[in-house]
Amino acid sequence: MIELRFHGRGGQGAVVASKTLAQAAFLAGRYVQSYPDYGVERRGAPVIAFARIAEEGDDLFVRQDIREPHHLLVLDAIDHGREPGTLLRLENDEVPRFLATKLSPHQIDLREVLALAELRGKLPGELVAVGLQPARVEMSTDLSPPVQARLGEMVEEAARTLAGWGIDCFPMAGALHA
Repeated sequence: MIELRFHGRGGQGAVVASKTLAQAAFLAGRYVQSYPDYGVERRGAPVIAFARIAEEGDDLFVRQDIREPHHLLVLDAIDHGREPGTLLRLENDEVPRFLATKLSPHQIDLREVLALAELRGKLPGELVAVGLQPARVEMSTDLSPPVQARLGEMVEEAARTLAGWGIDCFPMAGALHA
């Protein structure tokens, strides 16, 4: 059985990626589960989607959060000081993680979650972050024109990542809607 987590923001396609992956695996004769975990349901809000893909004979699995995934794909803006819209891909140790002093326990971000997972020896076997350099870093529900123009390339890179993990994807007409 393969267990995956997709982290992203509402409107980026993490949930669609999880569902599409599960549908493709189902059509290939595998047993699947796919479901999202939403906080606030709005464009730009953090979202997690889960997918399990099992072969006949695998242990029956239950519907619960995947806490120790084989693969973790993060879809988000990646600010590396590059030209807006630049496609970025970070793998395993390239993905930053650290613990920092916070004013509130509610200020935890992905870097700290990864640092804690690493301390506990619970990092997934494969960790990939795929994103675009934002034109601006601010609270907004709109994508800047350079990012909007290259969103399809980000989706294609995410599909190549999944294919590298042995999970084939196929394009769906009208699936890109961000």
